[in-house]
Amino acid sequence: MLLALEFTDTIDPATVATFVLAAVAIVGLVLTRRSLKQTQDEIDLSRREVEEAHRPVVVPTPAARPVVPTTGSLTVPVANVGMGPALAIEATAKLLDSEGNPSAASSGEQTSALIAGLAAGDTTILEIRRSRWTTGVSFELTVVYEDVAGKRWRTVGRYVNDRERYEGVTVGRA
Repeated sequence: MLLALEFTDTIDPATVATFVLAAVAIVGLVLTRRSLKQTQDEIDLSRREVEEAHRPVVVPTPAARPVVPTTGSLTVPVANVGMGPALAIEATAKLLDSEGNPSAASSGEQTSALIAGLAAGDTTILEIRRSRWTTGVSFELTVVYEDVAGKRWRTVGRYVNDRERYEGVTVGRA
């Protein structure tokens, strides 16, 4: 059975056409908005992937031991093993006992001088000044730095002298 649509004097064909066009336009706007939202989500994901792939990762260098020169400062070799430069690097250290626990003799964190930047793949020496540093000391090292997008990152690890290694090294957002 075929349905026939008859227009009478009370139904204007131009009005029906206008309503149909408006409905099609609304559906088109909804679909366009969904598509734009999906595209923006994909752009955000791509941006995050690029930033993560090109961010710095500053870690203590396990091949070189920390040293306490005669000046009483602690020198800690670090490397940027990430793909991007590390900027505005600042390091702090806390004394630990021989087991790697916070030391009762600790008088709080001591801050090293800021380092402007460290290129991907480069190493440097962080010098943390403190009058009580002695040879064979254990400590917790915290290094805070920025990537080129201005995001702050933090690396924390404990150097336990009796075991001659870093333990519990973590890297994350600051």
